[in-house]
Amino acid sequence: MPSSTYARYERSGDGIDCGIPLPAAWRIADKLGCSIDLVVGRADIDAPKLEGIQSRYDTLSFDGRALVDTYLSYVEFSESAAHFQGRRAPW
Repeated sequence: MPSSTYARYERSGDGIDCGIPLPAAWRIADKLGCSIDLVVGRADIDAPKLEGIQSRYDTLSFDGRALVDTYLSYVEFSESAAHFQGRRAPW
């Protein structure tokens, strides 16, 4: 694919107005190793992969969970104290 054609696709709109022919979008996606949705602007390439905290917490040992619970209590207490004193928490 000529670089000028690819550059035109880069300057075009997102989604249905992107102007990229479907076969070209598939070739670009295959070359980049990504979803065609990313190529045509239906998905945000910069969106972080969010992983729920609960699933991570559930994999921890009893001691690991206790450590997380203790830290969470500390953060909650610190924010409550800061709010009570009319200031923001230091983080």
